[in-house]
This record gives sequence, C-alpha cells and structure tokens, in this order.
Amino acid sequence: MLVPVEWLKEYIDTDKKTNELAEALTATGSEAEGLETLGSRVKNLVIGKIEKIEKHPNADRLVICQVDVGEIIQIVTGADNVREGDFVPVARVGAVLPDGTKIRSGKLRGVVSDGMLCSKEELGLEEKSAGIFILPGKDYTPGEDANEVLKLGSEVLLFDITPDRVDCLSIVGMAREVGIIEKQPVKLPEVKVNEIEKKASEKIAIKIEADELCPLYACRIIEGIKLGPSPLWMQQRLIASGMRPINNVVDITNYVMLEIGQPLHAFDANAIEGGTIIVRKANQDEVLTTLDGVERKLEEGMLLIADQNKPLALAGIMGGESSEITDETTTVLLESANFERANIRRASRKLGLRSEASSRFEKGLDPEIVLKALDRAASLLNMYASGKIYQGIVSAGSYKPRNTKITTSVSFLNRRLGIDLSGDKMKEILEVVGLEVELTGDELTASVPSYRRDIEGEMDLAEEIARIYGYDNIEATIPKGLLASKGLTDRQKVERIIARELASLGYNEIITYSFLSEKRLEGLPGKPVRLANPLSEEQAVLRTS
Repeated sequence: MLVPVEWLKEYIDTDKKTNELAEALTATGSEAEGLETLGSRVKNLVIGKIEKIEKHPNADRLVICQVDVGEIIQIVTGADNVREGDFVPVARVGAVLPDGTKIRSGKLRGVVSDGMLCSKEELGLEEKSAGIFILPGKDYTPGEDANEVLKLGSEVLLFDITPDRVDCLSIVGMAREVGIIEKQPVKLPEVKVNEIEKKASEKIAIKIEADELCPLYACRIIEGIKLGPSPLWMQQRLIASGMRPINNVVDITNYVMLEIGQPLHAFDANAIEGGTIIVRKANQDEVLTTLDGVERKLEEGMLLIADQNKPLALAGIMGGESSEITDETTTVLLESANFERANIRRASRKLGLRSEASSRFEKGLDPEIVLKALDRAASLLNMYASGKIYQGIVSAGSYKPRNTKITTSVSFLNRRLGIDLSGDKMKEILEVVGLEVELTGDELTASVPSYRRDIEGEMDLAEEIARIYGYDNIEATIPKGLLASKGLTDRQKVERIIARELASLGYNEIITYSFLSEKRLEGLPGKPVRLANPLSEEQAVLRTS
C-alpha cells in the first residue's frame, strides 16, 4: 500500500523523519518496502494562466497560447483541452523534465514558443495521460512555484500489508500504527452531514435475498450533484496513492476508501428502476457489462447488486455500465456495504477481475465502518460536488455488532513469549494497541475493537504484546525437552536408498506443482478436477497424469 507521508501526518502527530518512521513501523510489523516520491521537482516550473488562444497560421493541429507566468510569454501547443482562463503547469526555458527533456526557446512551424504546457505524464504523475494538466479551481497566482502547488517530490511510503491486517489498508489504520509508536491518539476527520427535508426512505428501498453473503447494505441519496474535477489536494493524494483522478464523485468514493478502508460505489440514481436495490445471487450465464466496457458472463452464486429489471453491479468488485456516473448525472445513490469475503474472492478470481475494492473485501472488512464511510463521503459530496443529502440512511441486513472478549492469564502469556512482564505492563501495551483491558490478579481480560478482526484468541494477544514490546527485547533461548524418534518406515528407507543412488549418478530431483491451466489439457482424454478456490487460472485444475 502507498501511504503519502503528508496525508498520514494529518491524522497523527509525529516528529520522526520519514526513514525513522519506516524503520519504527517495520519493527512493529508493518513492513516498509520502499520510499517513493510524487513526481519529481522541476526547476523553472511555474503556474501559468492561459490568457489568449489563437489558431496557428501554418498548422491545423497547433494553437498559439499567450500565457501569464508573472509576465506574458508565448507557447505553441498541440493539446486540444486548454481553454482561455485555465491554470496549467508551465515549464519555462531552462527547465529539465523528469524524462530528461530540456525546454528551449524555439520555433514550431515558424512561430516562436518560449516554454511548454505540461501534462501529468510529463511531470511524472501518471504513466499515461492525454492532454495538459488543467488545474481545478482558480485560486492560483501566475508565476508561483508549481512544485509547491503540486507538492512535487513529496514522500510516499510503500508498505507490504499482511492479509490479516486489512485495517492497515487505509490511512487511518496506518495512523493508528504510528499512534502506537508515539503513544498518541489518532485525529480522525470531523464529519458533518447537512441533510435536507426529503427522506431517503421515500426514494429507495433495499431487499437482501442473500443474507449470508451481505450482512449489511446501506445507502444515501444525494441530489443536485454538479460533476466536475475534484479539488487539487484530493487529486494529489489519489495520485500519490496510485489512483487516477476521474471526477469529483468517483474521486470522493476512492478517497474515502483510501482514508478509512471501506470501499464505496456511486450509482446514477435515475438509472435504478423500480425504486428498490436488490442484493441477490447471479443466475447461471447472466450477463453484466462492467465499467471497463467488458461484457461478462456470470456464474450462479456470484453476488450482484440489481434493480427490479437488471443487474447494476458486481458486488464488491466493479460497477455496471448501465448505472455509471455520467456528465448528465444529478442524483446519486451512494452505496456502502459489507460482503462475505470468500464469495468476493472466488468471483474476482473466476472472472479475472481484481479491483482496489475487491482486494479489501476479500480480506474481510469491519462492518462497523460501513456507516462511517457513508457519512464521510456524503459530507465530501456536499462540499465538493454541491450535493444535497436526503434525510437518513437506508439500510438492511442481519449484522449485529460483535463483542469479542478474550480472557487469559499473565503467566500464560509470559510462558508463551519466554519473557517476564508484569500484568500492568501487559495492560499498558494492549491499551496502546486499542484494546480495553481488565486486570484482576493474574487474570487478564481484553475487549477487542471491531477493526481488529485478526485478534481472536490468547495467542493473538501474545503476538500483540511481542510486537510492541519488541522482538529484539525477547531473549533467544534453546527449546527444552527431547523429541522421540520413531525411525523410518521400510518404504521410506527404500526411497532414500533409491534417491541416493540416483543422485550419485548425477540426477537432480525436482518437485513440481500438481496444478495446470485448463487450456493446457484441451484435446486430451479425461476430465480434469477443477479446484474450488485456485490461486490463479494458470493453476486451476489438477494434472491428469
């Protein structure tokens, strides 16, 4: 996971330098794999305002721009997305772009050009981009340093998050881990939902036909949406996190997913027929065209979001084309839900379709963040898309908050870890992690917060104590006791003799996977056994010989 350091520090106070932060988090179990930057700083890169655009006299595909960069300069460009009044990043003469391109004054088809209007690709912000980077809004000063405005060169940490710590696939989750190190509370974003008089329950209903696959489904209705670019600060954070900005509605759902860890989806509410959202299993060979334009044939049991007449989305994986947000969208249905992880994982693998959402759902998310994420996104849509929020959340599902309590003893934990900590010290460590702890003599009872789905038993408590106490502080000891040996069976003895003889003749033993792609067995006799949950389509069936 990519974690922009500036975004992380907004939610937790720390004086640690980035490399120190990476080392400290690695020591407590969140392995930092590397340090990246948001693009690269470019000398002589400034903010420019397009004052005038004229046709090039000698080229149909070029235009001549008069650009205010603190003074008026002339730039010739082939981009067709610039308009008078736009603010753009401008590489002035003398600038060297990240790819090594040197900006010089010269003539393009006989017209002088004293700089270059830059795209996100040219600044190292995207691998591929079409057109000039048009900055959202108008709050810029021509000639100011674009490196500062765009936060070019800002630091981004790359973490390898283990599958059991899905809570760390979010900025808030990583901020909690920093808070453990700093012994500081996380500063969560303030959420204020301004509702209008219209009631969401009068606009939409929810029907769940697969309770075991969807314990909680919730939505809000938001009207008056004005589609446009998201604010620059949000685009910067999305790009730094490896996501491409699209528009304010989609960007806000992605932003909240990265921030809190709960995937969201926005439907065009006017595309939903019958006034009811239905959560159901797909029928065999039912067809859905997903947002990437691919028509997908579904298998029975895959979870769908549908209306009374058609499927709308592949639950937890990708939305459908029929209800996507378009330039004509004015009212959205904002979805936040919790789906059964095994179903999402199987559907994702069978379809060969993986998304940021599915990669989170398939690890098992905390249902408690469903409503929090919904309100956070609704609040942002109100602020940055002019959305008017209907009263109330419409929800359905059988989910009930869990109350996980684990009772163990201080002596048990000390024996398992090979240490000698007091009960008070263990209590202190576990409370820093976020657990509520009661200590009565040798007995220790811990209440686990909902977001720590990985803590289920005594050994999980021992692991938390070990990682915060510090693995380096646990003295290495040799295990005591003797292991009884029963010797080899006659078959094993013969196999060892044969293996030694073959090795002495120069042979090497190899052990290969027993799995193959189904395509490799086409045309051969026999029907291969297909795995219920293959690692990939390249290892989907058992070898037939």
